[in-house]
Amino acid sequence: MNHSTTEISSYSNRASAAAVLVAAGSSSRMNGDDKIFLDLCSRPIIEHSLSVFMNSGLFETTILVLSKNSINLAHDKLSDYLAEGLILTTGGARRQDSVLRGLEKIQKASVVAIHDGARPCITQSILEQGLQKVGKTGAAIPVIPVTDTVKRLNDIGRVETTLPRKNYKFSQTPQFFGLDLIRKAHREI
Repeated sequence: MNHSTTEISSYSNRASAAAVLVAAGSSSRMNGDDKIFLDLCSRPIIEHSLSVFMNSGLFETTILVLSKNSINLAHDKLSDYLAEGLILTTGGARRQDSVLRGLEKIQKASVVAIHDGARPCITQSILEQGLQKVGKTGAAIPVIPVTDTVKRLNDIGRVETTLPRKNYKFSQTPQFFGLDLIRKAHREI
């Protein structure tokens, strides 16, 4: 998603973009501790993402979708972001249910960035490039090259072949969509 500086800076319609950060999981692999509130460099993990989204100037609306168990903690730890307009809502049983709940909180926007709240390594550049691309294509995701060797296995777990890395990419978040497109998709699943 490399674009020239001119292309990226041309996306300036803040009112047409919303962000949904999804962090409503059960944290079962973390023994029930909500990982988004664990400290990373003296700040909760979620603050790293929130600060980039909310300080980017690219989003009119930012929504954080949390588990019911985390709402009170979020009110305590994220009060500065709430004062700046962050909207909190609770998630559903599955990730797609949580995404839909976030999407339904958006009052006005034409595009949305959906980000995994437990992933703190987001940059302004990724947001700008994603918004530029979604404006042209209707959907976009950041990807990174596969650098590991990838093997395809048969039904009994035996290596069949090595896959050519050049044909594969790892997808990342945020994922960018036209709002109507992704709302319709989530309502139908």
